[in-house]
Amino acid sequence: MPLSYVYDQIDQKYQYKIIHEDVMVSEYLDDGITRNKKNILLKNPKGFILFNKQRMVLAPNFRLKVKAVILYIISSILDKDTSFSKCIKESPQKLLTILLYLPSFILCKVVYEKSKK
Repeated sequence: MPLSYVYDQIDQKYQYKIIHEDVMVSEYLDDGITRNKKNILLKNPKGFILFNKQRMVLAPNFRLKVKAVILYIISSILDKDTSFSKCIKESPQKLLTILLYLPSFILCKVVYEKSKK
């Protein structure tokens, strides 16, 4: 599950204090989160389902809401325990989820097949 999920949860109850100085300096690693997002999604689709459900609710515009719905559907497809009906039933954006299910399914199969090779 992305760290931004936790930060969004904190942001719902509290306010962040903004500071204008470096807090941490780090390097990107070859096996780090940024470069291996697809592998992390494949290993933990349930975490990404939860994250994208939250993104659907918090999205500030329609384009980001659509992106969150597509990623929610892809995560649901990759999760072997989530059926089509459960995906629709648990979605905060049921109509968009129904409308985008087929294109998301095709996109998932194309991307997933590439990652299996």
